[in-house]
Amino acid sequence: MNGIDVATLDFKDIRWEFGVYQCVSTESGRNKQYSSWIGVRTPMGEIKETVWYQLAEALIRRKGANNSCWDISSNGSQNTTTQTILLIR
Repeated sequence: MNGIDVATLDFKDIRWEFGVYQCVSTESGRNKQYSSWIGVRTPMGEIKETVWYQLAEALIRRKGANNSCWDISSNGSQNTTTQTILLIR
């Protein structure tokens, strides 16, 4: 979350537009290695998916969302955060 000012974020800033998958390769020839980068396209740009979940949880806590519609502390599942964001919109 480096470089992102969480104090000024709003839900519209992290709205999930679509998922992003990028294949990343390093080196060449026999030593070529592949990895992937999984992210989310938002109005503020592409960010890693794990960072998006952290931002969503921080924003929910900061905005003081109603505890009756979510419980992030119970299991910390990503689905809980996603469902919360959809409920708050």
